[in-house]
Amino acid sequence: MDANGQPATEWRGLLEWWLRDNPRDIPPKLEALRQEFVARFPRERLRELTLKEYAVGHAGSKESFCYWLEWRTEELGSVKGGSSFKWGVWWSQASGGWSYNLGQFSDAEDARRKLLGGVGALLDAAADGRYEALDSIGDKQLGPNRNSLRAKPLSLYFPQAFLPISNPDHLANALRRFGLTPEKGLHASNRQLLDHLRRLPEFDGVHPVQIMHFLYDNGFDKGPFAFGNGANLAAAIEAFGRFAHSEKYHSEEYDYKKALLDELGPVLQELVAGAAEPGLARLREVARAQVEAANNLVTWQAWDKFRAYLEKVPPAEVKEQLAALLDEQGDVVERIDGFREEVESSTQRALGKAEPLPLNLVSLLLMAHAPDDHIIYRRSLIDRACVDWGAPKISSGQRNDGVKYAQTLSLVLPLRERLTPVLGRPADLIDVHTLLYFNEVDTYNEFKVTDAGHAERDGEGPITDPELPPFLQQLLAIAARTRNIILYGPPGTGKTYWVRQLQRRFDGREAFVTFHQSFGYEDFIEGIRPGLTVDDLRYRLHDGAFKRMCDRAAEDPDNEYLFVIDEINRANIAKVFGELITLLEDDKRLGEPNEVRATLPYSGDSFGVPGNLLVVGTMNTADRSIALLDIALRRRFTFVHVAPDASLLPTVSGVDLGAVLRRLNSRIAALLDGDHAIGHSYFLGVKTLEALRFAWDHRVLPLLQEYFYNDAERLAAVVGGDFLETPPLDKASEAALGELVDLDTKTYRPTALSDEAFLAALRELAK
Repeated sequence: MDANGQPATEWRGLLEWWLRDNPRDIPPKLEALRQEFVARFPRERLRELTLKEYAVGHAGSKESFCYWLEWRTEELGSVKGGSSFKWGVWWSQASGGWSYNLGQFSDAEDARRKLLGGVGALLDAAADGRYEALDSIGDKQLGPNRNSLRAKPLSLYFPQAFLPISNPDHLANALRRFGLTPEKGLHASNRQLLDHLRRLPEFDGVHPVQIMHFLYDNGFDKGPFAFGNGANLAAAIEAFGRFAHSEKYHSEEYDYKKALLDELGPVLQELVAGAAEPGLARLREVARAQVEAANNLVTWQAWDKFRAYLEKVPPAEVKEQLAALLDEQGDVVERIDGFREEVESSTQRALGKAEPLPLNLVSLLLMAHAPDDHIIYRRSLIDRACVDWGAPKISSGQRNDGVKYAQTLSLVLPLRERLTPVLGRPADLIDVHTLLYFNEVDTYNEFKVTDAGHAERDGEGPITDPELPPFLQQLLAIAARTRNIILYGPPGTGKTYWVRQLQRRFDGREAFVTFHQSFGYEDFIEGIRPGLTVDDLRYRLHDGAFKRMCDRAAEDPDNEYLFVIDEINRANIAKVFGELITLLEDDKRLGEPNEVRATLPYSGDSFGVPGNLLVVGTMNTADRSIALLDIALRRRFTFVHVAPDASLLPTVSGVDLGAVLRRLNSRIAALLDGDHAIGHSYFLGVKTLEALRFAWDHRVLPLLQEYFYNDAERLAAVVGGDFLETPPLDKASEAALGELVDLDTKTYRPTALSDEAFLAALRELAK
């Protein structure tokens, strides 16, 4: 069985047949080619190579180090095609100068020095047998996605120690085909696969170059793909089939997507194959039309950035960059990442600011050029599919576009085969994209009903990763359906804890604010703040925390963003949100059917809330300010109750803390209400008697004293008489105070208990 629980591929028969026509050892001509490379670029002088000796693109560069890696030694492991970006620095024919990755290097010479230093460090570690350090060295000195430069030299200089495979997805797929779980890291998985195959007697004496050819010749790079929740997937496809055979399918979803792809594809082909300017002129017209069309495939803001790129960047540069992106021979990860970096560099020079193009637009260009191999990327659709159908989570982060898209293709391409029988015709990737959209939205719920008339979804959201805690699964399922959530419950139930767990999934794409009585519109949206200069006091326009986050999310529509409002009920909601409360609603977000924008009072800017921004608030139900919660906020948020969980608590010194918590909360609910319960976090982490006494004396009892302020009898009824005592009043004081003392009203104070008496009192409470 493989890592997904599927039968492992019968590789033995494939290898036997392959070896009938291919030698076990490396063919002499390939070994001679490898030795020629090593002689031409000795390892000891690698760091001394000049720019022209290293890079591609300039006159005479067919003898350069990178040209040899990409073209001369192709049979020793292919890294050809795509953008020269993968080599870090190159000569650009379009600009007539050296180009390099602006975000990583200060100039071309700095790039040469660091890149060759990184390659040299990898080779030195391999020579010393420090294989476990390779991924760390590569990540730090070359970058996590510069796979060609990281892997190809290692296999040429140390042919017995590495497979000549530089694509981490290909390695992972091959490992799964042999029933293994891939290790993390390009070099770790490369070594893992080679070590495993060498332990198999069938691969005895097979050279790593020949292993590489066998794996690619037999499709091991494609690997298996298993959906962990086949029942959910089957139900979704069945419902989608009903939709696809309805009149709405083509008129509302399929036809406009195909029309755009059919229009865009020939324009891109003309640009790549012909002169730059005519193709660019037509492409600009398409971009301008799409800005006005504002369909939901790609935002109008993304099209507007693309239009500015096409109009301001020199045509030769645009042609060069788009040709590299659309070159199907190149690795898709490096093509996408290279295109992103080059567009940022070009727009920085042309516009004075870097304007990266979002992945969903880049993927549309890829699909228009090669509709059988690519699909339009939209993060929310993919995330929902992964959750509902039990697929591996797609990578996140703004700088992982290539990896995200490659993983997306591995998810969606197998869906095409599953759709064909349902559609009654060969399915295409427009169908697959529409299936993903159909699965996420409620627009076509009329088709998501069984013959018995019962909804296929139970309203509680999709099944998520079974390894996640159930509450986090529930929270993610709700987040897939609505953009506004409030976690509410008594103090100490873990509301902030769950928010922190949620934040970890956003990889730096989150912000956190805490509301308080003085928090206002100027802090949240925008306002005017004083700023001191040397001579006088000046006022400047200041963006609030929520507006800044909305701007970030709008500029990066392919990723989900999170904005957390702790203690959301502690501020004056009407004052903080102002006229923007309506903009939060799911159907009024940017890009939605009922999109609403507002004109901000200070800046005059047109403002809306992007659909990829999840807003999560927390609320303490024991706080009296909950009664003041604005009804408008209640209507626009989905409320999720976070209750105390006594099952999380241990037994300490013979005291069942879970039973103590249940008993306390039962009594509190009877005398007050469930909103004033005590959360389990008050006792979490308690393992010793000393810690237990601290939690009780300094956390739990003071909270209960606040709940039952001036009501000592009810307090004593909740905790038990052993923990409280009536302070004695001596005869002299009683005589002095006289009638001022109400002898019928009891007062209490905490009792000073020994450890034994303290534990006995808690055990009695837990009964």
